[in-house]
Amino acid sequence: MLQPLDFAMQSGTGTDGNDGRGPYYRCQVCNKWMTWADRKGISASNSRCFYNLRSREDKNKDGVTVWQCWDGTCLYLVDINWVRNRY
Repeated sequence: MLQPLDFAMQSGTGTDGNDGRGPYYRCQVCNKWMTWADRKGISASNSRCFYNLRSREDKNKDGVTVWQCWDGTCLYLVDINWVRNRY
């Protein structure tokens, strides 16, 4: 079941390289970050998520390249280590 999202602004105090990136969406139920509210990292060459939408290329908190559902609709998440081990 999809949870409603709230539009929020980043505080700019993180250490993950995303300081000042801008708005994002968070879950209204658990208050967790869901996805960015921009088009950064979305490309026609990216894989498609479970809803057949283009994924967003980004870095996780450990600096590992990941591809995730661009708008947070589904739980699609693939990291570069999985891709390297698979192919």
